[in-house]
Amino acid sequence: MSKWLTYCAERKLLDCSFPVFYKLENYGSGPNFIESIYSSKSFLEEHEDCKSVLEVCCGPGYVGWYLYNKLKLDTIHFIDIHEPVLEDIKKTASYNKADFNFYLSDGFKDYNGPKVDLIISNTPFMPSEEEYSRYISDNNITDKNRIENDKRLYMDLDLKLHKNLLENFSDHLTDIGRIVFVQDKKSATVDKLDQFNFEYSHRIYEEFKVKSRPHYNSYIVTYFK
Repeated sequence: MSKWLTYCAERKLLDCSFPVFYKLENYGSGPNFIESIYSSKSFLEEHEDCKSVLEVCCGPGYVGWYLYNKLKLDTIHFIDIHEPVLEDIKKTASYNKADFNFYLSDGFKDYNGPKVDLIISNTPFMPSEEEYSRYISDNNITDKNRIENDKRLYMDLDLKLHKNLLENFSDHLTDIGRIVFVQDKKSATVDKLDQFNFEYSHRIYEEFKVKSRPHYNSYIVTYFK
């Protein structure tokens, strides 16, 4: 059984005042996106009116917990299909005396939680076995356990999860609700996302680079209800 590691979602002087716990096999890109997007003054000010947040494909819940702390939420909602991440989330909640709700669901298929002001998600984004195989080859990954684990983190075959999220998210938003997607522009392109959702005409597309991964390019897609 692997040990818990921590990501510091809030630091006070030299101490971490809000650690997020995770196990190595559940590690995802959340800390990179907090660094590049969610911690920015512009993002926090734009969404400071949000009183409820749902993180889809949450993993250990890095971004959800970060926004729970920054936006001073009463509770935070999480969705993931991988039940083992719940132990990470429980550990973080217990340590920080924080409140959460977790829903074991493939996208919104089994979600029965409340409507929220903000949905955030960085979903798996590789749409084919061929693209995933190139990723394995390009990064010289040979460990069989990692190959299988990374498939869960990165591959959304034929973008079926994207389709589920984009065709159903409006049912889970409040009157002021909005959804923020963070996607890799090479795989889940804007055109591919647009085909799933035609009724939302107000969109913001913002490209960015992750500082700690200089060769990684992505973008934000924001749909407002």
